[in-house]
Amino acid sequence: MTNPIRFRRILIISCVLLVGVALVLAVEVIPAVKTDHFRGATPQRSVPALWFMIAVNLLASAALARTAFLEGHAGWGWRILTWAVAAVVLLFALALADGGHACFRHGPEMLQTSVCMFFGASCDVIAGTLAVIAAFLQPGEPKAI
Repeated sequence: MTNPIRFRRILIISCVLLVGVALVLAVEVIPAVKTDHFRGATPQRSVPALWFMIAVNLLASAALARTAFLEGHAGWGWRILTWAVAAVVLLFALALADGGHACFRHGPEMLQTSVCMFFGASCDVIAGTLAVIAAFLQPGEPKAI
């Protein structure tokens, strides 16, 4: 039997990381991408994608917070939701790392933006990994489908 407090704590840490990534993207990355003057930069395509990443991070955080504080979360549906959120967050970590690499190639004026995107990618990886661990630690016996 796992400790429900440990399960909740892991999910809350994951939620805080996801909200932190959303804040860093909104406050630091998007304004810098809008003013990128590198030849070949496409802020008209990058900024909506970043807003979509922010929305997905906030929705994933809300789903994990709902799972953390829901009583009777021993069913397979909540485990599947936790796995799905973890998979989406890990995929978006890859997208953020790719964006950070692209910003790194835009020169020294985009170095801070690149570091912020790599920071966001690493936080997303940690949050996704914690969500996977939480899926294994969900208290109670899973009910049959």
